[in-house]
Amino acid sequence: MSTICTSKSESIQSVYENYVQKKYIVNRRYQRKLVWSIEEKEAFIDSVYRKYSVPLFLFAQPKADVQQYEIIDGMQRLNAIFGFIENEFGLKIKGKLYYFDLDTLGRTKKMREDGILTQKTPVLDREDCISIMNYELPLTTVIADKKNIEEIFRRINSYGRQLSDHEIRQAGALGLFPDLVRRISAKVRGDDSSKDVIGLNDMNRISLSNGNLRYGININNVFWVKQKIITIENMRKSRDEELIAQLLAYMIVGENMNPSKHALDGLYHYEDDKEGLNSKVESGINCKGVEVIISWFEKVYSEILLTLHESKVDFRTLLYGNKHPERFNRIFQVVFLAFFELLVNQKMRISDYDKLVEKLRDCGPRNFSGIGSRDNWNAEFRAEKVKILKALIEPAFVAQNGSDVVMENWTSQIENLLHKSSIEGSQYDFKIGFHDLNTRKFNEDLVKKCVEILTAEVNLGPKTKGYILVGVADNKKSADLWKKTYGGEEYMEFDGMNFFVVGLNKEIESYYKSGDDFIRKIKNVVSNCKVSEEVKKYILMNLKLVKYYGKDILVLELQSDNEPIAYDDEFYVREGNDTIKLTAPMAIALSKKFLQTINL
Repeated sequence: MSTICTSKSESIQSVYENYVQKKYIVNRRYQRKLVWSIEEKEAFIDSVYRKYSVPLFLFAQPKADVQQYEIIDGMQRLNAIFGFIENEFGLKIKGKLYYFDLDTLGRTKKMREDGILTQKTPVLDREDCISIMNYELPLTTVIADKKNIEEIFRRINSYGRQLSDHEIRQAGALGLFPDLVRRISAKVRGDDSSKDVIGLNDMNRISLSNGNLRYGININNVFWVKQKIITIENMRKSRDEELIAQLLAYMIVGENMNPSKHALDGLYHYEDDKEGLNSKVESGINCKGVEVIISWFEKVYSEILLTLHESKVDFRTLLYGNKHPERFNRIFQVVFLAFFELLVNQKMRISDYDKLVEKLRDCGPRNFSGIGSRDNWNAEFRAEKVKILKALIEPAFVAQNGSDVVMENWTSQIENLLHKSSIEGSQYDFKIGFHDLNTRKFNEDLVKKCVEILTAEVNLGPKTKGYILVGVADNKKSADLWKKTYGGEEYMEFDGMNFFVVGLNKEIESYYKSGDDFIRKIKNVVSNCKVSEEVKKYILMNLKLVKYYGKDILVLELQSDNEPIAYDDEFYVREGNDTIKLTAPMAIALSKKFLQTINL
């Protein structure tokens, strides 16, 4: 396909209208996060206010008749413009902040009247607001296929120093390894999404907050920052992805994988890969399987989370007390890989978390000397440190055998699902339990309703996954009623996201002989639900009772194939948190949507 470019100027008002109509999309395979600070945003708006020239905005379209524009260059600037219009921040004039007058545009005035936007004060002069809205932005749109779009992005961002080293590696990088790093990094940060392409309108909700911009995910709650492993400034430079790339390379290729910048470049095939590292890691992923490697990472990460929870201090304090060692990301590598060797390679499990915490407490100065040296940090040195730490903590582990009935620690997976529900709410639902909190009776109809909801969640399109987490309240009122019902039992609030993890422990203790007895009852009800045998089989095979910080959570899951899924010969979809039964014409339209998506 040939590449066609068109250039024009377009007013900010017109561009904002496109934004409201959700015409701008972001491909997360190569686009970086929203990373501009409030000062950078204010400076850009000041340039517009003063009528200074601004850099070109570059968009891409797969076809000329597709009215969606993929942002190639200018995402941070567009976000600044739209954030200013919607009163996220103000314009500083002579040291004083002024906010955009929402009544300047019919669109923002209506949003203010509907309670979607709130007018902040003092308000910028209306004439200045109109002048900003009339400012002409230089736009170029490229009509090109996916491969050319990625190459354009890579070339634009490989020159100069706009991106960090790792963001340049990721820019346009193709292959299983870059995708794996990106997916796992997003899971840990909490900004994971099921689809690579999302609307610019949704980027705020999955971006890390910074400075006074309180949107999306609070960066202080992100694992790397909370545990004092990576600074906020280095998070903006994607150092978390660099660290995860180093961990995955070891897990896939082995301990001889050198943890150097040069090796990372080779893994991404960013420069001439004379050592064949890219082919080694791609072959290793093909051999082991993407989902298997993700499950390894999640297993280790979940156990580290639970260990830190038991320690009641952050990672740095646990290992070093009040000391502040350099290159702390290297120390985390050693700890993670020691856990990996024991949990995955030696197939062990943690038997005594208290003992493990005591082994790790203040172990840093004794075991990690020399780790900050530039000359020391190589594959051999890292492997030696991993072996030393593994020997230190191994007494807290025991061999896993077939007779062990240990509920799977799903700490990281549960947190990831809770985070994803904030942007993909229609694919997630939460239930507090299956026994009525007032009558104490088992609600069989609620189990059936869960199956109906699952079919609605996945009718979004082919290969869509839906989840229901049982043991989680989505409002404090329900959580408090649960607490009262079960005699003051405590629940856990999840990162201020209005989720309250109550667990099923008390429900199982009160009404069942064991967790297995509870699972059997749920499976019996699911087996009698009015769905196809294939749907029943998928739900039953993937139904699991897992642990989240000691609390039992039931996970129900379903995935669509190439056609919509019916419940009791009816089709349902989700609109927000509501399950809607489709009329016959709507059901036909849904089938056509599936077919069109498959044929794209």
